[in-house]
Amino acid sequence: MASSISDLGDVIAGLFVLATGLLLLAIVREGVTGGKMTQFANVATQLAAPLIVFLILLYFVLKLGK
Repeated sequence: MASSISDLGDVIAGLFVLATGLLLLAIVREGVTGGKMTQFANVATQLAAPLIVFLILLYFVLKLGK
């Protein structure tokens, strides 16, 4: 059981890094375009921000459930 929780932790960490990278890419791309919110930056922000919050909450729920 401990192995599967560890694997799940790795998946959560990977998704967190992916979502954070997507959000940073959107911020950089918005800066390159002169502050205009492109469709990519808009969608990336709408997807990444809630995913990051969800993953942080999921991490703490799993940590408290041990």
